[in-house]
Amino acid sequence: MTDGSISIDTGTDELLRAIRDRVAVITLNRPEARNSLSDHLTPALRRMIKRYGDDPDVGALLITGAGSAFCSGGDVARELGLNLFLKLVMRLLSRGARKKAKSLGVRFSFLFMRAQGQQLSEITSLIESGVIRPVVDKIFPFEKTGDALAYVETGRAKGKVVIAVKQKVP
Repeated sequence: MTDGSISIDTGTDELLRAIRDRVAVITLNRPEARNSLSDHLTPALRRMIKRYGDDPDVGALLITGAGSAFCSGGDVARELGLNLFLKLVMRLLSRGARKKAKSLGVRFSFLFMRAQGQQLSEITSLIESGVIRPVVDKIFPFEKTGDALAYVETGRAKGKVVIAVKQKVP
């Protein structure tokens, strides 16, 4: 490439990556599906994050999305096999929210999320190995849940706000 970056094969066109000046750039490349995760994209993304986390020549990792969306989660309509009628119903259900978003100059998209044990286990191992480093702003005891919610509502949190259900015994 003429800009000095190096493109690297990921095994799928749904994920692009390049390294330039010790910065690894991973691009989710499914703009037609708002860069939703897929059976090809998800494992490739996991491999690339792990690889760059172990690479001493990479000083920073940037994950971005092609088009106008970063990632809308899983492609639930495809995963659930929703027919055209149900997709239309989902669109109608979100009409009011989309109209309000448009009036505010922002975009709205309907999103379903579901936890999957295997993915959560993989995320846990990435956190425990230090590949992913979550930023924790404040930790509140369970008894102060109201205070935690009030803090989040201020919009000033600079990371995760945690509510500790059980205290660790030393």
